[in-house]
Amino acid sequence: MNKKKILIITGSFGNGHLKVTENLVDALSHYDADILVHDLFLEAHPKLTKIAQAWYINSFTYFRTAYRMFYYNHPEKVERCFYNKYGLKRLLYLIDKHQPDMILSTFPTPVLRKIKRFINKDIRIHTVVTDYRFHKNWWIKDSDYYYVGSEILKNELLLHGMDAEKIDVTGIPVEKKFSKNVNRAEFLSRYQLDPRKNTVMIATGAFGVMKGFESIISSLIKKDETQVVIICGNNVLLKSKLEIAFSKQSNVCVIGYTSEMSQWMAVSDVLVTKPGGITITEALTRNIPMVLYNPAPGQEKENALLFESKDLARIAHNKEELLMIIDSLISNLFFRKRMVRKLKEYQKPNATETIVKHVVNTLEIESSVMRIKS
Repeated sequence: MNKKKILIITGSFGNGHLKVTENLVDALSHYDADILVHDLFLEAHPKLTKIAQAWYINSFTYFRTAYRMFYYNHPEKVERCFYNKYGLKRLLYLIDKHQPDMILSTFPTPVLRKIKRFINKDIRIHTVVTDYRFHKNWWIKDSDYYYVGSEILKNELLLHGMDAEKIDVTGIPVEKKFSKNVNRAEFLSRYQLDPRKNTVMIATGAFGVMKGFESIISSLIKKDETQVVIICGNNVLLKSKLEIAFSKQSNVCVIGYTSEMSQWMAVSDVLVTKPGGITITEALTRNIPMVLYNPAPGQEKENALLFESKDLARIAHNKEELLMIIDSLISNLFFRKRMVRKLKEYQKPNATETIVKHVVNTLEIESSVMRIKS
């Protein structure tokens, strides 16, 4: 009997979609199927896609108005998209070459709307949405199943005509380590930090979208009982600048790229971050109160508004609001515990397992050792 084949279509616009893909592939590795992972847009049009990626990254800081126009352009016209055929030739080639039984999409790929018109084979299309609100580029009328992160997103899909039995509120997949316990005292001591102090973690991300770090940090550490951890990611210049500025401060820890985001979230009391779908899901899984700083128009803003409406986070539009919210979370234990309770109620820590179980049951795949192709 031939193995079932799953073609995963993802995209490298930010790291979130790739992280979700990695989580799903890892979980699928226990089943007897062939998994084929492809960054469709990058493979189809490498030069043009790299330009688009650069524009996307800079849109969070420099091109917010342009991105707002792109994101909110005619939301009622769900089939309308200027790049509806982007990647079509490459996708048809991949389908013809691999003959997949299912396409599993972890990236908004409008060309999937057209694919069943061009092929004779019946291929199931399942979609894993990596944000918490609807955007028309995720809309695939012919999608056989949607895995979504919120009831609101499910209702939005229903309003656009998707059948209820084709939607499951699974949550968004994150790595298993975000559910594992961490020894706070032991971990913080490794970085010469005091486990008895309130720890504020600032995750700047790969994009470094926040500005005015030095003044924000200086204001936070005026209180002796507060210490600050700054995760700079790949922003080497920012890391170097902050290390110099706070070289004599024992209650400031500057970190570059780290594979220990799970541990840092586990030992921190407050997280300041941008509201990317994966980052806030990781924080949700860790039950860490969030301050979402100056969200960019588009999916960031929509994620942030939803999380604030559910009391899972607070939005800060400027430095003054940021410092005020952090202070209230640090000084008001009732306020912080209430948010932690809401986070626990809202989280879906088994999203990966739920999605994979549904995929393998749909394709009737048996548990075994799987070959992974990419």
